[in-house]
Amino acid sequence: MGIRQLRCPECGTDASMGLPRDSTVHGISATEPPESEADDRKVRSVACPNDHEFYVTFTF
Repeated sequence: MGIRQLRCPECGTDASMGLPRDSTVHGISATEPPESEADDRKVRSVACPNDHEFYVTFTF
């Protein structure tokens, strides 16, 4: 597992998220989480230091 820095879509602050090392981030959304279309695609919620929740879609 590796730590990635992701930018909050609401305020632009960096947030840390643990992701599998070979994962690829496909999107970041401030709205409702998108439906996962594939078995290897996951959606997780993250909160930035300013408590803005957003969703990260990734494959592993």
